[in-house]
Amino acid sequence: STRKESSAASDVYKRQVLVGTEYMTSKKQREAFLANIAFGDWPIVLITRSTFGLIPCSDDYTTGFIQDYIEEVEEQIKSTDDKLTLRELEKVKRSLNAKMLSVLNRQKKDKTNFCFEKLGIQQIVVDEIHEGGFKNLMYLSKLNGVGGLGPADGSQAAFDLFLKARHLQNKYEGRGLLGLSGTTITNSVVEAYTYLRYFYLDEAKKAGISDPVSYTHLTLPTTP
Repeated sequence: STRKESSAASDVYKRQVLVGTEYMTSKKQREAFLANIAFGDWPIVLITRSTFGLIPCSDDYTTGFIQDYIEEVEEQIKSTDDKLTLRELEKVKRSLNAKMLSVLNRQKKDKTNFCFEKLGIQQIVVDEIHEGGFKNLMYLSKLNGVGGLGPADGSQAAFDLFLKARHLQNKYEGRGLLGLSGTTITNSVVEAYTYLRYFYLDEAKKAGISDPVSYTHLTLPTTP
């Protein structure tokens, strides 16, 4: 449980750690908690997955991130004639447009004074990263019919983690995300590609690995 982990972390660091719960449902409670993170000197902040998902990135960063992704999708759409691939790409684009609309609505209704970038977080550590939808990361690809690939539009939990991780990695030279799991890859090589994107996206792009197709060609033997 979160409380047990808090006690163990306090024993290690010899200092109190900050614990957030899933019960912070009101804006006032969330703002107070985020202010505590931003202004406190905490070695560790322990929170549930649901609480993590309630901490927004700034509107400018989020909309810019989404817009870059939308432009990449549109380029893929222009370059393919495959109907199944087009259907998946259009699904991704609709999902991204919905995320953009959600951010714009949040600007009007639920704007926070403490976005993720202002909290002073240096690293995200995710326990059991294979759970909670985190391995269902949105992807762009012309690859179809591969086991474990999952829906192209992915899950909100994975998108949120990726968004925050990329902010830290850009700020701290590739560092910022640590995932813990005893059963990381269960179905296919595509799951390995997902974790590659989470932890080493910049290095993968430099190596020419930019989508599941290039990754599977690199890792799977060619059948004569």
